[in-house]
Amino acid sequence: MKALVVYYSRTGTTKTVGDAIAKALKCPVEELSDPKMRQGPVGYLRCCKDILLRRTVELKKIKQDPSKYDIVIIGTPVWLHQPSSLVRTYMQNYSKKFKKVAFFCTYMATGEKAIFNDMSAICGKKPVATLGLRSGEVYTGAFEHKVKAFAESL
Repeated sequence: MKALVVYYSRTGTTKTVGDAIAKALKCPVEELSDPKMRQGPVGYLRCCKDILLRRTVELKKIKQDPSKYDIVIIGTPVWLHQPSSLVRTYMQNYSKKFKKVAFFCTYMATGEKAIFNDMSAICGKKPVATLGLRSGEVYTGAFEHKVKAFAESL
Protein backbone atom coordinates (compact mmCIF):
# COMPACT_ATOMS: atom_id res chain seq x y z
CA MET A 1 0.00 0.00 0.00
CA LYS A 2 1.35 3.38 -1.01
CA ALA A 3 0.26 5.96 1.58
CA LEU A 4 0.52 9.72 2.00
CA VAL A 5 -0.02 11.60 5.26
CA VAL A 6 -1.45 15.11 4.86
CA TYR A 7 -2.12 17.44 7.79
CA TYR A 8 -2.30 20.96 9.06
CA SER A 9 -0.94 21.87 12.48
CA ARG A 10 -1.11 25.34 13.99
CA THR A 11 0.58 24.51 17.31
CA GLY A 12 2.58 21.38 16.46
CA THR A 13 0.28 18.84 18.13
CA THR A 14 -1.24 17.48 14.91
CA LYS A 15 2.22 17.57 13.31
CA THR A 16 3.56 15.29 16.05
CA VAL A 17 0.84 12.74 15.34
CA GLY A 18 1.08 13.04 11.55
CA ASP A 19 4.84 12.56 11.61
CA ALA A 20 4.45 9.52 13.91
CA ILE A 21 1.93 7.96 11.51
CA ALA A 22 4.21 8.63 8.52
CA LYS A 23 7.13 7.08 10.40
CA ALA A 24 5.08 3.99 11.25
CA LEU A 25 4.02 3.62 7.61
CA LYS A 26 7.35 4.73 6.14
CA CYS A 27 5.55 7.15 3.85
CA PRO A 28 5.84 10.80 2.81
CA VAL A 29 4.19 13.75 4.54
CA GLU A 30 2.48 16.80 3.09
CA GLU A 31 2.18 19.59 5.67
CA LEU A 32 -0.42 22.12 4.57
CA SER A 33 0.24 25.83 4.92
CA ASP A 34 -1.11 29.11 3.67
CA PRO A 35 0.32 32.62 3.32
CA LYS A 36 -1.63 33.99 6.32
CA MET A 37 -0.09 34.24 9.76
CA ARG A 38 -1.93 31.78 12.02
CA GLN A 39 0.32 31.80 15.10
CA GLY A 40 -0.42 33.57 18.37
CA PRO A 41 -3.64 35.26 19.47
CA VAL A 42 -4.23 37.09 16.18
CA GLY A 43 -3.69 33.88 14.20
CA TYR A 44 -6.08 32.04 16.51
CA LEU A 45 -8.79 34.66 15.92
CA ARG A 46 -8.21 34.44 12.16
CA CYS A 47 -8.65 30.65 12.36
CA CYS A 48 -11.89 31.03 14.34
CA LYS A 49 -13.29 33.52 11.83
CA ASP A 50 -12.45 31.21 8.90
CA ILE A 51 -14.13 28.28 10.65
CA LEU A 52 -17.26 30.17 11.67
CA LEU A 53 -17.70 31.34 8.07
CA ARG A 54 -16.71 27.88 6.73
CA ARG A 55 -14.25 29.59 4.42
CA THR A 56 -11.84 27.94 2.13
CA VAL A 57 -8.40 29.50 2.20
CA GLU A 58 -5.48 29.87 -0.17
CA LEU A 59 -3.13 26.91 0.20
CA LYS A 60 0.54 27.09 -0.64
CA LYS A 61 1.37 24.76 -3.52
CA ILE A 62 1.32 21.09 -2.52
CA LYS A 63 4.28 18.88 -3.33
CA GLN A 64 2.59 15.47 -3.47
CA ASP A 65 -0.07 14.49 -6.01
CA PRO A 66 -2.67 12.52 -3.98
CA SER A 67 -3.74 10.52 -7.05
CA LYS A 68 -0.41 8.69 -6.91
CA TYR A 69 -1.27 7.09 -3.56
CA ASP A 70 -3.52 4.18 -2.62
CA ILE A 71 -4.60 5.98 0.53
CA VAL A 72 -4.40 9.56 1.76
CA ILE A 73 -4.36 9.92 5.55
CA ILE A 74 -5.67 13.36 6.45
CA GLY A 75 -5.15 15.01 9.83
CA THR A 76 -6.52 18.15 11.42
CA PRO A 77 -6.82 19.91 14.72
CA VAL A 78 -10.41 20.36 15.89
CA TRP A 79 -11.43 24.00 15.71
CA LEU A 80 -14.88 24.87 17.08
CA HIS A 81 -16.01 21.27 16.42
CA GLN A 82 -14.85 21.43 12.79
CA PRO A 83 -11.79 20.51 10.74
CA SER A 84 -9.34 23.36 10.16
CA SER A 85 -10.02 25.61 7.18
CA LEU A 86 -6.77 24.46 5.53
CA VAL A 87 -7.78 20.80 5.69
CA ARG A 88 -11.29 21.68 4.51
CA THR A 89 -9.79 23.49 1.50
CA TYR A 90 -7.40 20.60 0.74
CA MET A 91 -10.22 18.06 0.80
CA GLN A 92 -12.48 20.21 -1.37
CA ASN A 93 -9.70 20.83 -3.90
CA TYR A 94 -8.30 17.30 -4.15
CA SER A 95 -11.04 14.84 -3.11
CA LYS A 96 -11.53 13.60 -6.67
CA LYS A 97 -7.93 12.36 -6.57
CA PHE A 98 -8.37 10.28 -3.39
CA LYS A 99 -8.69 6.53 -3.88
CA LYS A 100 -9.12 5.78 -0.17
CA VAL A 101 -8.92 7.98 2.91
CA ALA A 102 -8.23 7.66 6.61
CA PHE A 103 -8.60 10.50 9.11
CA PHE A 104 -6.95 11.60 12.33
CA CYS A 105 -7.52 14.59 14.56
CA THR A 106 -6.24 16.18 17.73
CA TYR A 107 -8.56 17.98 20.13
CA MET A 108 -8.70 19.57 23.55
CA ALA A 109 -12.10 18.39 24.78
CA THR A 110 -14.45 16.62 22.37
CA GLY A 111 -15.44 16.44 18.78
CA GLU A 112 -13.75 13.56 17.02
CA LYS A 113 -16.89 11.77 15.80
CA ALA A 114 -18.46 14.95 14.42
CA ILE A 115 -15.15 15.89 12.80
CA PHE A 116 -14.83 12.56 11.02
CA ASN A 117 -18.43 12.78 9.76
CA ASP A 118 -17.75 16.32 8.51
CA MET A 119 -14.50 15.27 6.81
CA SER A 120 -16.24 12.32 5.16
CA ALA A 121 -18.98 14.61 3.84
CA ILE A 122 -16.47 17.15 2.52
CA CYS A 123 -14.38 14.65 0.58
CA GLY A 124 -17.26 12.32 -0.34
CA LYS A 125 -15.55 9.20 0.99
CA LYS A 126 -15.88 7.09 4.09
CA PRO A 127 -12.59 6.58 5.92
CA VAL A 128 -11.09 3.11 6.19
CA ALA A 129 -9.83 4.07 9.67
CA THR A 130 -9.94 6.99 12.10
CA LEU A 131 -7.84 8.13 15.04
CA GLY A 132 -8.80 10.85 17.50
CA LEU A 133 -6.33 11.95 20.15
CA ARG A 134 -6.66 14.41 23.00
CA SER A 135 -3.90 16.98 23.05
CA GLY A 136 -2.86 15.81 26.51
CA GLU A 137 -2.13 12.33 25.16
CA VAL A 138 0.16 13.85 22.56
CA TYR A 139 1.92 16.18 25.03
CA THR A 140 2.73 13.29 27.38
CA GLY A 141 3.72 10.87 24.62
CA ALA A 142 0.95 8.48 25.65
CA PHE A 143 -0.34 8.08 22.09
CA GLU A 144 2.24 5.92 20.35
CA HIS A 145 0.38 2.64 20.90
CA LYS A 146 -2.73 4.20 19.32
CA VAL A 147 -0.71 5.37 16.31
CA LYS A 148 0.72 1.88 15.91
CA ALA A 149 -2.75 0.30 16.04
CA PHE A 150 -4.09 2.89 13.56
CA ALA A 151 -1.21 2.25 11.13
CA GLU A 152 -1.69 -1.51 11.38
CA SER A 153 -5.41 -1.13 10.66
CA LEU A 154 -4.65 0.40 7.28
